[in-house]
Amino acid sequence: MARRLPGDPPTLSGYTYVRALGTGGFADVHLYEQSMPRRTIAVKVLLPDAVDGELRAAFLQETTMLAQLSTHPSVLTMYEAGIAPDGRPYLVTEYCPDNYGDRSRGGALGVPEVLGVGIAVGSVLETAHRAGVLHRDIKPANVLVTAYGKPVLADFGIAATVSRAESDESVGISVPWSAPEVLSGASRGGVATELWSFGAMLYALLTGRSPFEQPGGDNAREAIADRIRGRKAPRPIERQDVPAALLDLIAACLDRDPSRRPASMLDALRELQRAELELQLRPSTLEIPGDTATELSRVLAAAAAAERDAPAAAAPVRSRRRRPAATETGPDDRTSIRTLDRRPPRRRPLRWLVAAAGALLAAGVVTAVVLSIPRGVPAVDRLHAEPADGAVQFSWDPAADDARYQVRVDGEPAVQQDTTGYRAEASAGDRVCATVAVILADGRLGEPSQAQCARAGQDR
Repeated sequence: MARRLPGDPPTLSGYTYVRALGTGGFADVHLYEQSMPRRTIAVKVLLPDAVDGELRAAFLQETTMLAQLSTHPSVLTMYEAGIAPDGRPYLVTEYCPDNYGDRSRGGALGVPEVLGVGIAVGSVLETAHRAGVLHRDIKPANVLVTAYGKPVLADFGIAATVSRAESDESVGISVPWSAPEVLSGASRGGVATELWSFGAMLYALLTGRSPFEQPGGDNAREAIADRIRGRKAPRPIERQDVPAALLDLIAACLDRDPSRRPASMLDALRELQRAELELQLRPSTLEIPGDTATELSRVLAAAAAAERDAPAAAAPVRSRRRRPAATETGPDDRTSIRTLDRRPPRRRPLRWLVAAAGALLAAGVVTAVVLSIPRGVPAVDRLHAEPADGAVQFSWDPAADDARYQVRVDGEPAVQQDTTGYRAEASAGDRVCATVAVILADGRLGEPSQAQCARAGQDR
């Protein structure tokens, strides 16, 4: 289908039309030059056919959402909104010469850049979620790049409040970036669906394609929707430079079961910071009101604990856990998004982490970072593994009041939970191993237990 041409630009007092920038579902974007103050700006204007009804309401809603979030450094800057002489609503924003939809289609991006984009966008989304607002159209094309190379989130045109999302009948859908429960009609949107879209965006930035796009295959809208609703997993990310924490996060976000995704965007941001630490990068600041120092302290403290006692030659158990037969796929469609034969990153001494925290303080990024090794975090010392029908059942004794647990099964993303049991489904005879670490109420993460293994029993 041929892409439609942009409509006529509106005549706006104080602005000189330059050229068309692009077209969307119900609006065009044009480049203008503002006379006072003199600068280049972008004008988004509603199409004539959409001046009345729901699309007009959505457009006006976007101006409100942008205004509410306008002080966030990773939100597109809005200058003005109004009604043109021909009756069309318009929105004046900063001009961004590029977007990550175009950038990612040009080829896979570097991991540090992807982490930076993820933390910037995730910080906006966590801020919006705390205000009770869902974006509902998270995708690379809606992450613009400013003239200074900074990513900013745009296009709040189909945003909604959390309370209104479940009853909203007019949900716009970008198929490659929509969670399976949205495409099936089971959900109108929520934090869990935002996390799925967020994971799909990260996947695309690392691979140059959306998770269920097939190179050389049928990538029509309905074909991709069928694959998302189906049982097959996206193709693995076959890059050796991607840290395990990032792969685990993407796999968790893209889980078909919403309850197995991260509990919040903040949890996802913590994992992105951990990925930065795996690459021995300085952790990025979380641009969330009131949480910067606290969250950075937690992730650095957890990394310090891991650095303290982890055996130098320790390697992960490499037995391969298989999915139940109902979700088994071919070799190109494994559920796990892990690269194989990954070598553990070379660790630097703890003093590197102290230096990184010092640099953050010197730069005035945070007001306080307490980089102390978390003493007194209990460990799970009695982890049991027992065969079960088509699974291995893991259990352990409670470690502390109000403690949570991080369970890691070989070949799978880490799972956080409150209970002291975990069932890992597997084919009969498969060897499954797991470790469990304690998470205290203050966010400190203890050392993982000794791995325990068992073979799955026969499914009756």
